[in-house]
Amino acid sequence: MANEKKYEISTSELKKYICLAMNEVMPKGVTLEEKEKFVEFAANIEIRIEAHLNGEKPFKSRDAKDYELVSIVMDSLNELCNLISKREGE
Repeated sequence: MANEKKYEISTSELKKYICLAMNEVMPKGVTLEEKEKFVEFAANIEIRIEAHLNGEKPFKSRDAKDYELVSIVMDSLNELCNLISKREGE
């Protein structure tokens, strides 16, 4: 995480990017009712992120720390799987 690039974006850009990403990953062939659920889900994610960023309802620091630990483990497992895959291909 220390080497990650930081970005500064507006809330309108945040909304736009979440919406665009949701549209790209939405399964093909979903019904209009399912699309509405995806849109509502994406909107709720944006609202929650904005509430964290503006201090209205920050995420719990304990949850963030737990996520970071899990992320480190998952990244390590992914690297191990890639290494094993590479060796099996030799």
